[in-house]
Amino acid sequence: MTGFQSKRAVAQDRQDEMDQLPDLVDLVMDQIRVDIENEDLTALEELLGHVPEEILRGFLSEENLDIDLDGGLSAINE
Repeated sequence: MTGFQSKRAVAQDRQDEMDQLPDLVDLVMDQIRVDIENEDLTALEELLGHVPEEILRGFLSEENLDIDLDGGLSAINE
């Protein structure tokens, strides 16, 4: 296998992974729904713990997020 063929194979592997991502997201969303219905938020909290803060803040609407000067959340849904 030449260097070009190797790079092409790696690129194809990455594309295959990206093609499977929507299926994985759908499965995770289904599990989140089940967990919420069962009032079990443990796994969801663990998952969100790995999401960067800027992504979490971006998910919230402006009226639901009030940030105090210390950088903590001072009010959500007040």
